Amino acid sequence: MVKAKATKTAGGKQPPAVPVIRLRQALDVAAIRKKLEHGTEEWSPSYHLDTGSRLLNEALGHPELGIPYGRIIEISGLESSGKTALAMHIAAIAQRDGAYVIWDDFERSFDEDWARTRGLQPEHVTLFKPYIGEFKVKPKPGVVKDKKAIRLSSAEVICEQTEYAMSQLSGPKRQKGILVLDSLTAMLVDGEGSTALSAQNMKTNLELPIFLGKLMRRWVALAPAHNTLVLLVNQLRQKPTSRGDPYYTPGGNAVKFFCHARARVMRIKGGKITGPGGTRIGIQGMIKNIKNKAGGVENSVVGFKILFDGKTAFVPVKSIKREDEGAKGGSNNNDGND
Repeated sequence: MVKAKATKTAGGKQPPAVPVIRLRQALDVAAIRKKLEHGTEEWSPSYHLDTGSRLLNEALGHPELGIPYGRIIEISGLESSGKTALAMHIAAIAQRDGAYVIWDDFERSFDEDWARTRGLQPEHVTLFKPYIGEFKVKPKPGVVKDKKAIRLSSAEVICEQTEYAMSQLSGPKRQKGILVLDSLTAMLVDGEGSTALSAQNMKTNLELPIFLGKLMRRWVALAPAHNTLVLLVNQLRQKPTSRGDPYYTPGGNAVKFFCHARARVMRIKGGKITGPGGTRIGIQGMIKNIKNKAGGVENSVVGFKILFDGKTAFVPVKSIKREDEGAKGGSNNNDGND
């Protein structure tokens, strides 16, 4: 540290000297790894998925660049609020962007016809669903031989298969991709699934949050390693108290901490879009950002109009009207007045 020279003020007193701080030069991380003989591998380049809507980009990623690959995004909302439709819309854009698509359908609700309507090509989607199979059972104390039993696949099994698919589809060139997990709440972990319903207790209730804590620590590193954008679809639960936010996302705190961006989907202004004769032709609502470490604006909001014929529009929230005010649908990837 070097002391700066003090100059006399008008009163003749000398002000305290202001220290001049010399910044240390940053060390070469690659050189450190080489010195310690740690294996190194070049990280893949960074990509962004431009959704075609500045408003949606701002809510889930960077306003100009879009949603970054290699990040984890949570989309939560009440039932039938448009979570899966929004995830399909983003996955379809990524697919057209040349990204591979993996879909973990823990709810077993993935519909190929609805996916095509939303612009996704399901025949090019690697789809994982819970299934009945023969799996190893943890041996009892004192038993050396492993046993197998026919049972429902656990979340651990599906996620293990997902990680393998990511490594294969990404390849040595780190091809960009998108992974949709629908939904976190529907994941049945091994400790809970292997316990009878009558034997469920506090320990089994904590199995999912504990598992998600481990999973997030892995995927926060695997996502950028494979250039994969991870979309976590989550549900909302209502708190027993009326203070503050009446809703919360289940699954523990790990998801909140490790997600780079979090957004909540909700219907507004009646939530319905009606056509001629009062026929319901779509839904409308808004996407509110509640966390953004992906380059966007925290607490930003964007209105959406999802039509059942496949069209989707992202518009300013103030432009959305109630169904009885003649709300109309939008067009593909259109920002409306933006």
